[in-house]
Amino acid sequence: MMCILKCLTKLTQLTNLYPPRNESQSLPEGVFDKLTRLTHLDLESNKLQSILSGVFDKLTQLIQLELDGNQLKFLPIGIFDKLTKLIHLEVERNQLQSLSTGVFDKLTQLKELHMYNNQLQSLPMFDKLTQLKELHLYNNQLQSLPSGVGVFDKLTSLTELGLCCNKFQSLPHGVFDKLTSLTSIYLYTNPWDCTCPGVDYLSRWLHTNSKKETSTSAKCAKQRMVLHFIFPQVSDFWSASSISSLILTTLALLTSPDFCLLHS
Repeated sequence: MMCILKCLTKLTQLTNLYPPRNESQSLPEGVFDKLTRLTHLDLESNKLQSILSGVFDKLTQLIQLELDGNQLKFLPIGIFDKLTKLIHLEVERNQLQSLSTGVFDKLTQLKELHMYNNQLQSLPMFDKLTQLKELHLYNNQLQSLPSGVGVFDKLTSLTELGLCCNKFQSLPHGVFDKLTSLTSIYLYTNPWDCTCPGVDYLSRWLHTNSKKETSTSAKCAKQRMVLHFIFPQVSDFWSASSISSLILTTLALLTSPDFCLLHS
C-alpha cells in the first residue's frame, strides 16, 4: 500500500479510495493532502498502530471514514477536527482503551459511529453529536457510565444503541431518559447485579420500553432472570432495596442462551 499511497499526489480528482490491505503500520505525513475531493476513505484491515493527528486535515469533503480492523491503541486529539462533513465513522476492531476528551466534538453531522470490539473502559461525552442515529459500543470493557453528567443526553436523534457484551452491573439513573428517538437497544450479556439498588432504574426503564430491547433480554448475572419485568403497581414510596428484592423473587427465568452480536 505504501507505493500506492506515494502516488496519490497525482490523483487530485479522486473521490473514493479503497487501497489494498497490507502490513502498513503507519501513514506518511501529508499522504492525503492533495485529495481534497475525497468523500470515501477505507483503510480497513491493515496493521495501522498509530495515525498522525493532521493526516486527514485536508479531507474536508469526507463523508465516510473506515479505520476498523487495525491495531490502533489511541486516537490523537484533533484527529477528526477538520472532517466536519463526516457522516459515517468506523473505528471498531482495534485496541482502543480510552478516548480523548472532545475527540468527536467537531463531527456535528455524524450519523453512525462504530466502536465495538475494542477494549474501551470509559467513554467521552457525546454532547456535540446531535445528529447521531447509531452508536455501537458492544464488546468492550465498559463497567460503568459517568453519573450526573448525562453522557447520552444530547443524542436526541439516536435510534440504535449497542451496549451489550460489556461489564455493566448497573447504570446511572436517567441515563436513557433523553433518548426520545430510540427504537433499538442492545443490553444483553452484561453482568447485571440485581442485588444493587442502582439496577432499579434500568428495570423500570426496560419495563416501560420493552419493545425497544432487541435480541436476548438483559438479565441478572447470577439469578439468570429477565431484568425488565416489574410489577407496575409497585408504589413509588418503596425503597430501591425493596424493589430490587422484589425483582429477585419474581422475575421469570430466561432459558435462551446468550449470544453476542459480532461483526467479522
